[in-house]
Amino acid sequence: MEAVERMILGVERDSRYSMFAQILKLCRQAQTKADLYYVKPKRFNYPLLGQLLGQCVKFKLLQQKDDGKYETTRKGERFIKQFEDILHFIKSESD
Repeated sequence: MEAVERMILGVERDSRYSMFAQILKLCRQAQTKADLYYVKPKRFNYPLLGQLLGQCVKFKLLQQKDDGKYETTRKGERFIKQFEDILHFIKSESD
């Protein structure tokens, strides 16, 4: 979650939904777990990344391809859009 998002939501650290959105954005182009782990700035430790990827696959936000890469699904794209809409709504209501 970007600093602006944390400020809008009034939280110190990333929410699980924010972390899902970050991963889904990165996986618009297929990525391996290692690719995601080494993204700068580093956002996730390896065990947490594994949990988040597993949950995203379980919720059908990501699909794991035969080559082991993760790719954002249409449902994942809708999640990103709705998450960003909520952030914009909250920001506009606080202005």
